[in-house]
Amino acid sequence: MGDQDRSGQAGGGEPSGAASMGWAGQDSTGAGNPGDQITRSLKTVTEALKVAGERVATSSQEVGMCAIKQAEQNTQQLFDTLRQMAATKNPKEVTDLYTRFVTESAKSHAAQLREIGEIFARTSREAWAPVTDALKAQTPK
Repeated sequence: MGDQDRSGQAGGGEPSGAASMGWAGQDSTGAGNPGDQITRSLKTVTEALKVAGERVATSSQEVGMCAIKQAEQNTQQLFDTLRQMAATKNPKEVTDLYTRFVTESAKSHAAQLREIGEIFARTSREAWAPVTDALKAQTPK
């Protein structure tokens, strides 16, 4: 059969005029190839997810160190109060010290939770920004 392909046409086997046309009539020779575009898009988003993961890991360390610092503060406050309670001979003063400790601890714990929540919120914004930007860049205009 010589130079003819299954379609009965001579040459490279594609109908004339379609030699460089890909999916949906787009140019498959370069930038317009949907397969290449999808591969580039996935690579960009994957790289952005990797950056996000690294930022989350860093944030986890920050949260851990913050929690340790807070635990140290809370423990110190507890021991300070226990020392004061042990040093007093007046039961009313012990009750007052305990009441003050519980009240201050509740305020302190609320502030500490807020601090950790702010770290998580900031991390979320910072970590996902590259992913959001990558996805926006991939959206056709």
